[in-house]
Amino acid sequence: MTTTRRFSFEWPAPWSRGHYKQMQRRLDYLCQAYWWFDDGIIEGEPFGRLLLGVTVSARDQWWCLQRATDLATEIFAIAGVRRPPYPVWDKVEGPRNSRSRYATPAEYVAASD
Repeated sequence: MTTTRRFSFEWPAPWSRGHYKQMQRRLDYLCQAYWWFDDGIIEGEPFGRLLLGVTVSARDQWWCLQRATDLATEIFAIAGVRRPPYPVWDKVEGPRNSRSRYATPAEYVAASD
């Protein structure tokens, strides 16, 4: 079963480095290349702020956090930032699915209920 979380990485100070378009292009590419990233967005340009938002799926919450942190590290590196800010996340409710390596057969799940 997979777990899905919505992560937000907000830079804590005014953002003057730019690179919004390059970051958004890279984020779009990574969301298309890997099934576990979805709905990636870079916001805050008109206000001099930076917010990276992305939905991440993984086998558990810790893998979600690791994948999101790795993604943020790569995106923030475009602007020369070595360590991204710590994320805030929300659990995304939705249908549970077995997209993991070892899918659980439906008859096993029904028998265990």
